Amino acid sequence: MEESKSTILIVDDEASGRDTLEAILEPENYNLVMAENGYQAIEKALQIKPDVILLDVMMPGMNGFEVCRRIRAEEQLAEIPILFLTALDDRQSLLNGLEAGADEFISKPFDRFELRARLLGITRLNRFRKLSEERLNLEIAHFELKA
Repeated sequence: MEESKSTILIVDDEASGRDTLEAILEPENYNLVMAENGYQAIEKALQIKPDVILLDVMMPGMNGFEVCRRIRAEEQLAEIPILFLTALDDRQSLLNGLEAGADEFISKPFDRFELRARLLGITRLNRFRKLSEERLNLEIAHFELKA
């Protein structure tokens, strides 16, 4: 059985940022989807239900904090892990991100090995959670058939 690829939604208003992440993550066999702004990010997240969202903080229009809050408010998206990629490294930005619902912060410029390791850990946990949910659903269905 082939292991399904994890889908990562990359949100960055700068093409160079998206290109850099694509170059780092493409060899890791992820399904990569790009968004150029916060509105596009929410729309694509609703369509594809990614396994992880890599979200830039400083974007025009709707910043990453607001995108994160809106994603957390959507029932079908609320549990998707969100990693902020940001040049902001002050304490207040970190607190703002945590309040908005971020799971992780990675400061720019980021270390490609650290990014890959964090994503691997998150996608493994997601896979475990999904398998556990499927197992529970099968057990419930089995129980209901017996009842």
